[in-house]
Amino acid sequence: MRNTTNLLIINLAIADLLFIVFCVPFTATDYVIPFWPFGLAWCKIVQYLIVVCAYTSVYTLVLMSVDRFLAVVYPVEAMAIRTERNTCLAIVAVWMVSVLCCIPWAYAHGFEEYTYNKEEYNVCRFRDTDNQMIYQIVFFYPHTPFL
Repeated sequence: MRNTTNLLIINLAIADLLFIVFCVPFTATDYVIPFWPFGLAWCKIVQYLIVVCAYTSVYTLVLMSVDRFLAVVYPVEAMAIRTERNTCLAIVAVWMVSVLCCIPWAYAHGFEEYTYNKEEYNVCRFRDTDNQMIYQIVFFYPHTPFL
């Protein structure tokens, strides 16, 4: 059962499971409670891990597509490339790229204060008011400011 396809499926399952673990409870809490109860450090960590797991899932799907392409188009020639060792190296590379490339995401999240019914609250959100152009360059997409 240890072949390239199964290794990639296991990696995808792990990334998706971690995404569910870090995204669903904290996002649900964020929707129900009008403030972020977990603190600034956990705000940055959770948002960072959500993005890392999402990127890893997407890049694992890309690896699966490349693996299937090689298996179908070049079945004999690809046998030397599609080994367990190369697949494990590709999986480690995907995790490393995701972990390193998403570091700015943790920096970009933080607390924003607001007043509601004469009470002060902190919310965890993407802070784009200070360096919006830098965030657009780092994250490779145009981000409109929050209202």
